[in-house]
Amino acid sequence: MNGQWKGNYTGTISGRIILNADETKRGYEAIAYLSPDTPDQLQLLAEFNLETKNPYFEFEITRFNPLNPETGLAQPWNELDPKLTQGKIFAKKAVGKGSLIADKLTLEWTTDNKIEGFATLARSLAETASLLPAEQVDWNDFKKLVSQNVKHGTLFRGQREPLRLRTTFHRTGRANLHRFLNIDIRALHNQLSSKTRHFFNRSNPDENGAFMSLVQHHGYPTPLLDWTYSPYAAAFFAFRGHRKNPVTVPLAKDDIRIFVFDAELWGRNNPGRFRLDCAALHFTVHDFIALDNERMIPQQAVSTLTNIDDIETHISERTFETTKYLSAIDIPFCECTKAMRELRQMGITPGSMFPGFDGTCEEIKERLFESSTES
Repeated sequence: MNGQWKGNYTGTISGRIILNADETKRGYEAIAYLSPDTPDQLQLLAEFNLETKNPYFEFEITRFNPLNPETGLAQPWNELDPKLTQGKIFAKKAVGKGSLIADKLTLEWTTDNKIEGFATLARSLAETASLLPAEQVDWNDFKKLVSQNVKHGTLFRGQREPLRLRTTFHRTGRANLHRFLNIDIRALHNQLSSKTRHFFNRSNPDENGAFMSLVQHHGYPTPLLDWTYSPYAAAFFAFRGHRKNPVTVPLAKDDIRIFVFDAELWGRNNPGRFRLDCAALHFTVHDFIALDNERMIPQQAVSTLTNIDDIETHISERTFETTKYLSAIDIPFCECTKAMRELRQMGITPGSMFPGFDGTCEEIKERLFESSTES
């Protein structure tokens, strides 16, 4: 049941539901956002824990609160402006049952004021093969392509495999961002505050984002996805992934992938958000400040913040014939030696991309230990 699920609910009120569940030792921690079809009804947050991994289960919703339309935060009904609650149907708790068969999750519930709900949800497709068509080019054609077609506001992301776009947080199998924000990041901030030159004020959105960007660049899973303004930096990261893991180097016929994202067009047509614990699914570009993060500037780094597991589907659902936000370029891995040699001549090396001890050691290692394999 862990992961992100989406679907419709019917009953006394109908609407859309997004459920995010994390697996625990004994069961699951789940949080659901319900968005009614009727505009005069408020969005709701429902939270419940399962103490079983049985495919047939019962549950009790322990937190069943509306989302304040002004802040997006869940609040008890009695704390909302009476103008917002007037004439609304609301509940304080609910009980229900459900089943998980293959990739179909069914739920039904009844609230303390006899409101009934029924939902059938589908699991995110993020772990399935990408359906995004890619342009197949060699290294020389890639250079020509990006020199001719790059425009202002274009972002690039290099991946060593043509997999769907997915944040490091969602790749762990987790989806409950409410838990991530209230437990993970809080604990990490407490531990790291003595090690950073700057004290990050997490109540400030810019500093909170900068903190997440910092830990992301040092290997901690976050709901950020790293991009760059440089197509060559993206290529470096795609090829570097294989060079660092020679045991898993693919056959020469395999490809690395460069994603190309029109962030400017996306931003014009899709409202940006900073909140992760909200009912609206969003994929938002953020240029975070580089506090204590020496890697951001040489990498020309920019981040996208999202509460979505399957980013590819979300973007494709918002792509019309007259707009194209996301595309892909695949380059054969056999071009690695040539590409990395030219990138080094451009000054794009581990030492420049990762200022500090680790990057310098990796660069010297490549120069002294791996140069004999290049021809």
